[in-house]
Amino acid sequence: MPINEPDIRIRIRNLFGIDYHSLTLYRILPRGYPLPEAPVILDKRGANVSREELAALIGLQLPGLPDNQELRAKVIELTGGAEERYETRRVFEAVPVSDLPPPHNPYQCANRARFEDIRRRRIIHDRRDQQEVGRQFTDSLTADEVATCRYHRADWETIANESVRVVEAVGRLKTRNDYLSEARRGALGGQEEKLGSDLRWLVSLFEKPVIISGGVYTDGQHRGCALRFSGAPRAAVVTGSARVALPALNDWRYEGAG
Repeated sequence: MPINEPDIRIRIRNLFGIDYHSLTLYRILPRGYPLPEAPVILDKRGANVSREELAALIGLQLPGLPDNQELRAKVIELTGGAEERYETRRVFEAVPVSDLPPPHNPYQCANRARFEDIRRRRIIHDRRDQQEVGRQFTDSLTADEVATCRYHRADWETIANESVRVVEAVGRLKTRNDYLSEARRGALGGQEEKLGSDLRWLVSLFEKPVIISGGVYTDGQHRGCALRFSGAPRAAVVTGSARVALPALNDWRYEGAG
């Protein structure tokens, strides 16, 4: 773990009993980083000086340092091996839209007054009662009423189908950028600059996805409602998370002790 400059100064004071405020600290980088002839960096002011200049300044020959990969191998040897790296990623699934839960609190819906009216007439004991209110609400809406909500003013059938294509093309446990790149390459590509475009809605499914946990939405219920009305067979949503092992680093950068 890197040691901060104040820590170094305090350690020098404790070891040698000198006034550390007058010290000038230099960082000596290994050969090849970041240039073939690695500079010596003067801390605080950030100036670069050559090794020869520093050797002349302190009156001592600087010891040689190995290059990056040699240094990395030595660190791994001394610490008992390379550190394993993991990342928690969202699990995207292409699920039947008929399996998507109804909205449980559509506070941004143009028809939310209808939802509130149904909820007032029902005693809510648990999640099932909440879902039943949502089902009654969505079942009560006519096509014209659905069309009044801004969340439904898009080609959600195409968006849903494209979201499934993206997940199947990329895989279930990839990075957000993998999904976004594939989404922009598809049939809706090239229209993201248009406010409210279908591509923007598609991108939102991977940038700020619809998340379902325990049979309810934890995010994205309004888009989930739009997907339920889309007429598409399936849509991509997040159904959980998983820990993914990352490949070992191909390169290693010496950060010094500052």
